[in-house]
Amino acid sequence: MSSDFLELEAKDIIERAQPWTGSESAAWAWYRSTEIPSLGNLTAEDLVANGRGDEVRAYLDHLKSGGYS
Repeated sequence: MSSDFLELEAKDIIERAQPWTGSESAAWAWYRSTEIPSLGNLTAEDLVANGRGDEVRAYLDHLKSGGYS
């Protein structure tokens, strides 16, 4: 995957995470450092790097609809 594609994926995920993280900087911190248990304890950054950005978006949609992490 190209770095441009990964950057676009990251920005989309940051935009989706920002409402519940409270700020863009907090969303970036979450993206880079928070392991997601239901996705193999990988960070969103790791998942995007491995072509699994759609799974991160689905996870965020699940949280937005009131689901548990």
